[in-house]
Amino acid sequence: MRKAAVYIDGQNFHHGLARFGLDSRSFNFWTYARHLTQSKDLSFVKYYGARFPRRVSLQKHNSDDAFFKSLTKIGVIVVEGRFIVSGEGSRQQPREKGVDVRLATDLIFDAMFQRYDDAYVLSADTDLIPAIQQLKKHFRDRRIFNFSFNKLNIFEQACDECKLIYSDVAKRFIDANAFQPTSNTLADLKKKLSFSIDPVRE
Repeated sequence: MRKAAVYIDGQNFHHGLARFGLDSRSFNFWTYARHLTQSKDLSFVKYYGARFPRRVSLQKHNSDDAFFKSLTKIGVIVVEGRFIVSGEGSRQQPREKGVDVRLATDLIFDAMFQRYDDAYVLSADTDLIPAIQQLKKHFRDRRIFNFSFNKLNIFEQACDECKLIYSDVAKRFIDANAFQPTSNTLADLKKKLSFSIDPVRE
């Protein structure tokens, strides 16, 4: 049985689900990973993200902290990057930094240490392409599957297989109990989840 590993670009996935009107904090990533890998031996699921800077917004920081803890409870490994904060008085929003580098590094090192045969990369970040190309060059027995919300030719050329994530499929993995909102963070979460389920797409 082939070993599978799932790598999730958190911010990329969050924005993709938001386009469907879904909140990633209510998404069951472990169950979705099992769905993607099917009968393979799922070795691990890694989620890449960063906690919002405490000094900019304690509320957002605490929300991210609670979300990451909820991921850990269901077996997802959280790999953290950081946010870059501009100087005082700047109108520029904090920017996530280092997440794509950590994901790319893990892809390569996990392959080196034979931690997976098949990698499922949930991202549309083209900065990952060089790492994927090197993987395919030096580890010819490894397979890379890309799942994203946008069809990009560059991923189709680099990966073994690319598939789009559809809204009707994503809705099947929304779990209002996956992350319990607080009055200071996501009090309107369950209201956001009052959607109708479309016909299932395999």
